[in-house]
Amino acid sequence: MKTFITLKIKKSKIPKEFRGNDNRFTESLVKYFLKRYTKKGDKVIDIFAGLGTTLIVSEKMGRIPFGLELDKKRFDYIIEKISHKENVINGNSLRLNDYLFPKFDFSISSPIYVAKGQKNLLSGKGSYNEYLKDIEKIYGQLKKLMKWIQ
Repeated sequence: MKTFITLKIKKSKIPKEFRGNDNRFTESLVKYFLKRYTKKGDKVIDIFAGLGTTLIVSEKMGRIPFGLELDKKRFDYIIEKISHKENVINGNSLRLNDYLFPKFDFSISSPIYVAKGQKNLLSGKGSYNEYLKDIEKIYGQLKKLMKWIQ
């Protein structure tokens, strides 16, 4: 049996400075998973918040959004778009344990893209293999913040 999800590919407009690197989820993808796996009032985190699609959609659907974004300009953009401004941190996901986040009901995120031969954008040093180790470290920290994982 095959499973298919049909989604509308529609993204909200963003400022010109971000259009050259627009790698956001489509809002319908976030809506699909939030509708399926969360309920109103649930806490949702995006540890690579980017331009805030997960946070914006979560808030619109009555979920409580939390996010972490490394890039200051993107962080500032997100803050303009959501009501729960205090739940977004301009910081590095490698230091997830350092932030005072609550336990979460759900997480959806897309890590920073790094290709083989490209500089590790998470730590600023190292190879692609170091990047993969950093991703493992980040998701190990996130696991401890999830309600349903003991």
